[in-house]
Amino acid sequence: MMHSPPWFVPDFPQADQCVISHLISEADQKCPQKVFAVFEDGSELNYQGLKRQVDAYCEWLLSLGVVPGDRVLVWLPNCEPLLLAWFAINSLGAVCVPLNTAARGDYLAHIIANSGARLMLAHQGLCMRLADIDTGPLTDVAAFPAAGMDLPGINFHTEPASTSFQETPSLPELSPWDPSMIIYTSGTTGPSKGVLTTYFHLYLIAAVAYGYMQEEDRMLVNLPLFHVAAIASVLAVLRCRGSLSLHESFDAKQYWSLISAHQCTVACGLVGTMAQFLEQQPVREKDLENPLRMALMYPISEQTIRLAKRYGFHYVSGFGTTELPMPLITDVDCEVTGSCGKVRSGLQWRLVDEHDIEVPRGSVGELVIRPDQPWSVMNHYHAMPEASAEVWRNGWFHSGDLFREGEFGYLYYVDRRSDFIRRRGENVSSFQIENRACSFAGIQEAAAVGVEAEHGEEEILLVVCTKDTTFGDPLGLFEYLREHLPHFMLPRYIRVMEALPKTPTSKVQKHLLRNSGLTGNVWDRVEAGIVVKRERL
Repeated sequence: MMHSPPWFVPDFPQADQCVISHLISEADQKCPQKVFAVFEDGSELNYQGLKRQVDAYCEWLLSLGVVPGDRVLVWLPNCEPLLLAWFAINSLGAVCVPLNTAARGDYLAHIIANSGARLMLAHQGLCMRLADIDTGPLTDVAAFPAAGMDLPGINFHTEPASTSFQETPSLPELSPWDPSMIIYTSGTTGPSKGVLTTYFHLYLIAAVAYGYMQEEDRMLVNLPLFHVAAIASVLAVLRCRGSLSLHESFDAKQYWSLISAHQCTVACGLVGTMAQFLEQQPVREKDLENPLRMALMYPISEQTIRLAKRYGFHYVSGFGTTELPMPLITDVDCEVTGSCGKVRSGLQWRLVDEHDIEVPRGSVGELVIRPDQPWSVMNHYHAMPEASAEVWRNGWFHSGDLFREGEFGYLYYVDRRSDFIRRRGENVSSFQIENRACSFAGIQEAAAVGVEAEHGEEEILLVVCTKDTTFGDPLGLFEYLREHLPHFMLPRYIRVMEALPKTPTSKVQKHLLRNSGLTGNVWDRVEAGIVVKRERL
């Protein structure tokens, strides 16, 4: 039963409705024995245990010198310590900074420097990547699991030995407008930007995207907890005192067995190609025999509609970014294919041209937003005042995303105003790929673009121009990139050209590279037998 339409925006909350420490304390008082989380190994954690372990982590973090306002990096895969670290950091009035587990090289160094964080909580298997970069302000790292590490300038600490604590830590009073997280963007137009989010900001995403979740529901969370959709799903669970089943990653072959084994009634998100991979699974007579009742799916297509009907669940869709808490949302089981829904309540909006002049209905324009409630849209990018001023222009927040308005107020996504590549659920920065490629011997210029992939979304084509004959084969360039970039940024195709097509003002005409696609002499890593996948920790 739906308590309210998914596009309904609640009133501005009190602290006890959105601040994590309040939500945990209230759940401990009202339903201490209820299971909060089921983990991949089958272990469980109830709300009483959650409160005690978070208190223990708070005491541990205090011993490491964490004070209100500190930024603390969390570089862990989906696991129990990640949840406890996040909740404890926030409980102490500090700001949690989740890091993509694929981060390495320039991408990693930039985020550490921009965050200004002194302390990092990291999986031991990731820590050696710090040896290859300038670690900037970072002085202390706590490794999970505990292991002996030695890096110049870094003090290593062990994870908490137990969940016992001497006394309940004294926690600061926090408000809905206090900072909760810095979540870094993918960096599609330049270095990644840190979106400073408040408790209300994240609460709002949870309330809009998962407003249908109830106390008896269990959420399957298998998107990484450095993505805002997964972060909001955990907050939705805390908000209604439900439960979650936490997994490190999406697995199409195991998806429905996990849903059934853990009795999951809600799914945190079927994004991009995930729905396609699920639909490709062999049809079974018992496909309808599963507990899933509701899922968040992007985008709406004939394929996603068929998937929902095949497995018998309801769905909502929409559009949101880390900066903009779900401005667009659909009705339940909307069948307007290609639509991202309608603008939710609580927002004024326009589609505008490059001069911020509203475009006629049916024309393509950038979505700009002005919220009715304070603190409900990103206030600024952390330590990037110029980037913050660029998105807040003429009294409106500029999304950078192009839409077209159709009938009945439905909005249809067209493109990112700036160039970006969408690969396997990740927004990939062409800027960062190009920057790194140009540091390889013999490369003069580089341009990365997305080309059509066999499973939807895009594969990455890297086009390079050489300085002279010192440039080796594409395999050498690829292996160099593999050392310095996350797996999702690695190109599938490499093409060598004498010159990149450019405008009169010397800007690369990437649309021409996209349109020409895989013509000419193109090296394909798949044909070369090279497999690229996320490192499982």
